[in-house]
Amino acid sequence: MYLFTKPTAGWTATSTAARLPSQRSPGTRDSLGRSVSIGGDVTAVGTFGFAERAGSAYVYRTLAAPERVGTIPNQSMTEGGSPVMVDVSSYFRDPDSRTLTYTVASSNRSVATAAISSTGEVTITPTGPGESTISVTAANPDRLSAAQSFTATVIGAPALIDDLNAVGFSRTGIDLSWTAPNDYGSAITRYELQRKTGAGSYAAVTPAPMASATTYRDTGLTTGTTYTYRLRAYNAIGTRGWSNEASTTPLSDRSVLIALYDATNGDNWYRKTNWKSNKPLGEWYGVTTNAQGRVTRLDISSYNALSGSLPSELGSLDN
Repeated sequence: MYLFTKPTAGWTATSTAARLPSQRSPGTRDSLGRSVSIGGDVTAVGTFGFAERAGSAYVYRTLAAPERVGTIPNQSMTEGGSPVMVDVSSYFRDPDSRTLTYTVASSNRSVATAAISSTGEVTITPTGPGESTISVTAANPDRLSAAQSFTATVIGAPALIDDLNAVGFSRTGIDLSWTAPNDYGSAITRYELQRKTGAGSYAAVTPAPMASATTYRDTGLTTGTTYTYRLRAYNAIGTRGWSNEASTTPLSDRSVLIALYDATNGDNWYRKTNWKSNKPLGEWYGVTTNAQGRVTRLDISSYNALSGSLPSELGSLDN
């Protein structure tokens, strides 16, 4: 109890030894700036810290802020699915049994939006995969409040793959690599890989990459042909779409020789006639080819100032 003087309006005066009705004066504050109301049994002057004036008594009670009751549970939903309803009114109470009003906010509206009714029913609508913090505030008529927050998780299809890469590793093979995409709460169950040549149509590559894979080796290809690939991931929700396109050609003997030249500081070789030119490979210094133009022998190392490491591409030469 706190001692105050009589407000000018909105309060009820009564004699001592009477019960004062519970009521309040809007905007009235105690010495600490807190909202107060009148009420309680008056049995003697000073017993409850009231002020007496002309035989009348006034007892002042500090109004309490709303209280949290338990914890609002986190919510999970599916991208593109139905909204979720959560009645939050049971998670707040007002010690003075006054009516509470509610407000709600979502920290990430690209994941979920939130709206609340006057009775405290929150409607959460999924808008995209990810997580959003839903914050609820309950306030009493004196603008004292309590707040709680919970997490809304929206499960969605895997993210788009944006770093598909293709590199020729032999005359008839191409290696693909990528980073596993965000599965947005539902494990990747499979990949779909397609390829095409030139301006042709895409066709499925089989067998497809495993669900846990981030690499794939495509073999049985044609030397000198450019292949273009695209990839997409699936989970229980579905798929988000195709990756970036990645194009390359299987290694040719010419590309292998150029890799050797670049890896061993070819610009500083003593003898490098026709290397990296458009001349037939058999006319490059130290290169011997067969009737089909395939490299059958290399003899370039003697006294030729090669430096560096031999490239792995050399292993793709058949002879």
